[in-house]
Amino acid sequence: MPEALLVQTECVPEFMKWPAAVRDDVTRTVEILQRIDTAEHKTRAFAVEADLMAGIKGYERPSLVRKYYKWVHANRDLRVLVNRAKLPRLTGKNPIGNVYKKYAENNQRGSREAWREMMRDFCAGKDFPGIGTWIMVWAKENPGKRIPDQCPYSLSNPPKGMTYSNMQHRHRLSKFEATATRIGLGAAREFLLPVLTTRVGLQPGQYYQFDDMWHDAEVNFEGQPKGMRPLEFACYDVFSASKIAYGIRPQLFDPETGKRDRLKEKEMRFMLAHVLCDVGFHKDGCTLIVEHGTAAIKPELEKRIKRHVKEDMIKISRSAILGEQVHEGMFPGRGGGNFKIKPLIEASHALSHTIAAALPGQVGMDRDHYPEQMAGLSKYNEALIKAAAKLPVERARMLISFLLHFDIYTSIMSELYARMDDRDWHALEGWEKAGLMISEFCLGEGGNWFPMENLLAMKPDQRAAITAFLQTRPDLQRTRRLSPREVWNRGKPNLVRLSKYLTPEILEYDDGFTKKVQKDGLIVFEDRYLGPGKHIYFSTVQTPDGFMQQLCREREYLLHVTPYHADSLFVSDAESGAMIGIAPRYDLAQRFDQHGIETLMGRQAHDMKLLSDPIKDRHHDEAEVRAAMIRWNEEVLNGKIATRVDRQLQKDLAEMPVTSEDVAAATGRDPTTLKELRGAGETETGDVYSAAEIAEVLKT
Repeated sequence: MPEALLVQTECVPEFMKWPAAVRDDVTRTVEILQRIDTAEHKTRAFAVEADLMAGIKGYERPSLVRKYYKWVHANRDLRVLVNRAKLPRLTGKNPIGNVYKKYAENNQRGSREAWREMMRDFCAGKDFPGIGTWIMVWAKENPGKRIPDQCPYSLSNPPKGMTYSNMQHRHRLSKFEATATRIGLGAAREFLLPVLTTRVGLQPGQYYQFDDMWHDAEVNFEGQPKGMRPLEFACYDVFSASKIAYGIRPQLFDPETGKRDRLKEKEMRFMLAHVLCDVGFHKDGCTLIVEHGTAAIKPELEKRIKRHVKEDMIKISRSAILGEQVHEGMFPGRGGGNFKIKPLIEASHALSHTIAAALPGQVGMDRDHYPEQMAGLSKYNEALIKAAAKLPVERARMLISFLLHFDIYTSIMSELYARMDDRDWHALEGWEKAGLMISEFCLGEGGNWFPMENLLAMKPDQRAAITAFLQTRPDLQRTRRLSPREVWNRGKPNLVRLSKYLTPEILEYDDGFTKKVQKDGLIVFEDRYLGPGKHIYFSTVQTPDGFMQQLCREREYLLHVTPYHADSLFVSDAESGAMIGIAPRYDLAQRFDQHGIETLMGRQAHDMKLLSDPIKDRHHDEAEVRAAMIRWNEEVLNGKIATRVDRQLQKDLAEMPVTSEDVAAATGRDPTTLKELRGAGETETGDVYSAAEIAEVLKT
């Protein structure tokens, strides 16, 4: 193709739509016009080029002159040179096709009856857009003939091209058209192009998918008159395919209202707080993939979360609502999330159902797969529950149920989920390209497998010996896929978390409740999300800045607690909502658990100290005075404090003269041996001594 064609890139799309013969003709014309354009004498050039084309139609000298100046005035745009008569006519959709499709789309079941309805209307004289009435169609098929008084067409004799087989062959509804108009866009999305994605290039903690799930089994639960289905919220990491968080509770039945209590948005906020504050997310940012139903994050909650992270650190991706209709003449549907935006978690739900399919009480994946025996089993289970309620506790515990208790069921599911996360036999997408493979070796049949990287840490002689051994035993070497848990654990060092003190911020005010601190310093309440019975917490809280603070007895506070933080009670001011701190759970000690009792006694002593220290501080000056008074009294009682009479007597005694004979009599010593009192020389009888000299004598 000439350079002029190549540089006019804006012409390429239209140029390539022309038939090959038209493209060749335009290219040849451009080559001729370019030679004329560069010639010094254009009049002579026109004649030369016309002679070279030997009189071919469209290349005569007048035609070349006309085309050249038209081309120049159009800024040498090759599109002005095309012969439009040689281009195929671009017509819209066949009018009869649109008419037929509309009838077919309005019929809920099939197209054949829709065609019959169309033909009856046509024969009755209805004017079809772009087609006309039967009179116009007949006149076109029979030009010059008299129009009959009655419609000559019928179901067995339709107009040319309007038979049912021809309509179906040329204008039948596509799967998308039929489903979109007869059911809705939600169902028609099955026939859209798939959104193919890959995990290659991601990291653990960058994309989380949230969803709720009904377990395909029934379990027994305290206080429930019948078997109830477990309900679950779950969060999956897209890259590792690991179920990083989940919570299961039974569906609850209210005998008075007859209503069943299902999962609520409140419980979704519980899980979200757990994921962001406990599990963590990637340090470079995270996208939370949620829906518009129960597992939703409302815009208000999104704003509260984003207050505490850098811009776009946490993004929310919501699935489209599948309630809109294909045209405005239809009423909107019930709506619902687009499950195709969460393919990983939907596939994981299927795996969860599969691994738990052997547990008792299975109800099947849907109504069509409901086991027939469950009807009788459920009735028997209800009768057994009623009978157990009338028996003593010891005898009621001896009854054997065909359904698992909820606590046992969740314990088993925990083990099954652990196996699911530890599987390396999976075929998850992108594992090889993402490098999520590991090469291992074993030193003997039945032995442990070790990563090949371990050889690098060995001494050279040891590494050489093992390498030589493995070369003779290829069966002791393998390459396997990493399990979801292994991939997730690799990415944990890159996770960051929100402060756990932000839990009440992620939750809503109504997610909490107000309660007074008891006189004994405990906070006691009941909460069905934590389980049956009373839940007890200390009234000593750790504040956000790390200090310990004692709550006021008999004062009301705003409390938040979630099943994921059952060991922590988030306490806020009831009026302002200001965060005060986190109170620890009070675990009851068994009577035979001496260590537990001693631990609680220590807590009691600590509580005593916290309560009494402020009192001591306030009365510290009184304590000092009291202690001084006690010390004074002890010294008085021990004679350490001399009275005024004692002090006068001591003074008189000190001034009273004492002779050597008195000293000798008092000490039992010879007066002549006291010469050291007054230096060398003999002491004479009758010498007088002072009290200080007597004291020196007594010391010796």
